[in-house]
Amino acid sequence: MKYLLIIFAWTFSTFGTVNGQDIPVSQVPDAVINSFSEDFSNARDVEWERESGYFEVDFETGWGRDHEARYDESGMLLYHKEEIRNRELPEIVRDKIRSEYNDYNIDDAERIIEGDETRYLISLDSRRLSDLDLLIDDKGVIISEAYDD
Repeated sequence: MKYLLIIFAWTFSTFGTVNGQDIPVSQVPDAVINSFSEDFSNARDVEWERESGYFEVDFETGWGRDHEARYDESGMLLYHKEEIRNRELPEIVRDKIRSEYNDYNIDDAERIIEGDETRYLISLDSRRLSDLDLLIDDKGVIISEAYDD
């Protein structure tokens, strides 16, 4: 048992520090900082992480609106996810939910932009059914659904 704990501690300390660790802004390349500052000039509560192949930044704008963005080493924005209000969902997405999930209400919504693709991660809740998470593209096509038990 003692050896198992030592192996676990070594594995966590070795691999746990490689990815997903908060880093000070001084360890983020200037190109990334400059791009981020241009893209999100009103960001606050900024926290940086170094991931494998990119830098991830979590931040807020406005009234506590959460964001996550990913940049490559050169400062190119790879991915952006933001909380949005339900009324900000495209009408085609809201229509799809009304027509196929009429027993549900929209609880939370996030817009995800990755390259040229825009998708929406939507949490639905119901009084009678299990909660449901949907991933829908900007044309109203359901990409995936997962029930929360």
